[in-house]
Amino acid sequence: MKLTRLILIAAPAVLMGAAALVLAETGTIISPEQAPAPVAKPRDDRIAEQERRRAEAERKRANDERRRREAAEQTASRLKGDVAETERQRQRAEQERKRAAEERRRREAAEQTMARLKGDAAEVARQRQRAEQERKRAEDERRLRQAAEQTVARLKSDAADSERQRQRAEQEARRADEERSRREAAEQAIARLKSDAAAEAERQRQRAEHEQRRAEDQNANPGGREWRIAGLQAAGPADRVVEGMRVEAARLEAIFAGAELRRDCDVCPRVVAVPPGPLVVASLNIEQRPLGADVRRGASPIRVQSWLAVSRFETTFAEWDRCVAEGGCGGYTPSDNGGGRGSKPVVNVNYADAEAYIRWLNFRAGYKPNDPRRYRLPTEQEWEYAARAGSTTRFFWGDDPNYTEACAWANVPDYSARTSYPLPDTYLFRCSDQSPFSSAVGRYRPNPWGLYDMIGNVSEMVFTQPAADYVIVRGGSWLSERAFHQSAMRGYTRSRDAREHTIGFRVVREVTMPTE
Repeated sequence: MKLTRLILIAAPAVLMGAAALVLAETGTIISPEQAPAPVAKPRDDRIAEQERRRAEAERKRANDERRRREAAEQTASRLKGDVAETERQRQRAEQERKRAAEERRRREAAEQTMARLKGDAAEVARQRQRAEQERKRAEDERRLRQAAEQTVARLKSDAADSERQRQRAEQEARRADEERSRREAAEQAIARLKSDAAAEAERQRQRAEHEQRRAEDQNANPGGREWRIAGLQAAGPADRVVEGMRVEAARLEAIFAGAELRRDCDVCPRVVAVPPGPLVVASLNIEQRPLGADVRRGASPIRVQSWLAVSRFETTFAEWDRCVAEGGCGGYTPSDNGGGRGSKPVVNVNYADAEAYIRWLNFRAGYKPNDPRRYRLPTEQEWEYAARAGSTTRFFWGDDPNYTEACAWANVPDYSARTSYPLPDTYLFRCSDQSPFSSAVGRYRPNPWGLYDMIGNVSEMVFTQPAADYVIVRGGSWLSERAFHQSAMRGYTRSRDAREHTIGFRVVREVTMPTE
């Protein structure tokens, strides 16, 4: 039995709108138009409906599968994307980690570099500090060496000074003995003169009475003329007494000029007697300087009227410090500028400071403010008179035309001073006194009246009118230009309030007779 099976393929109406019949036996495809109309059979309808439902279910299942597949693919794609993103994030995280590690390494390297730089900077600072310390040490050693050299030079100088002072002390002792002998002889001579003068005055009085009686008798006596002639002849001894007293005064001046007088108190300075006399101001071959200074040539003589007691030395630091220790001098302690104190002349004091010292000195000596014997600064004329000590030359030791003799007599700017200051040749004396700064008082030879350092060492203030805003200084210093060391050099002034390291002072007082 030949079974022909007709399979009706029905497509969904919504999609195809037609059906196709396929002949299974022959394999011929029959279009819907050619296919015979189906015979309505209930069972086949159910089958077809089931088939359709199955097909619909299959289609839904296929669609669901497709959707699931697409969802799976999307999920897979998404997962792949997520995996890729995760990989990218991992890579980025790795890169960030690497970058962070690199940054950390760079930071650590930078920190190490900074630490190294700080260490280097600290080392440089330490090296600089060490270099500065070395420089300071070298500078200190240089200063110490210089100080040691100066100390050695000072010790040598002090040793020489000590020897000279010992010799001077012996000379002073001999001179004191001679002066005592001369003073005793002078006192005896003065006593003799006073006694002779009193006796002669009594004789003259008696002679005058006698002559008066003779004159009364003369009115009645024609020979009265002879009596008057005898009276005139009798007056001759009085003239001889006056002349004798003048000669004796000159002899006293010769004896006591430069003699050291007794000290008024334990802190009072050593003083020497300076006699009255004319101040000869003319000086031959005085070097003229275009400084406005009044170097006096041939001026009228000026007379110093009374005996003076002039300080043998310039006022020293030791004397000033004693004043301060006893509550005087305003309590002011001047600096020595590293040159030393003790027997060095006091400096860095002004005119008011000097007056304060003199007030203390007069208090200790017991002199009242109106006492003519009180200590004071010398006038300019008194200073020059004492500095010259009777000389009429440019310096008290002579004219010294080549400036080569001063170093034995005074501490002046010379070749020694040039070791400390770059002084020009026009400043310098052409010799060396081995003292580049101020020296102890009394180190050099005195002038003929026994006064030390009237020229050089430190310039000396003299009395200046209170209304002036300046102070006159004389004598030159260890640093002054050589023209200022001439005895007649005037016109050098400084501010009244200035305190300078080259200016000091000495004191004087008046005495009635050198035997006081």
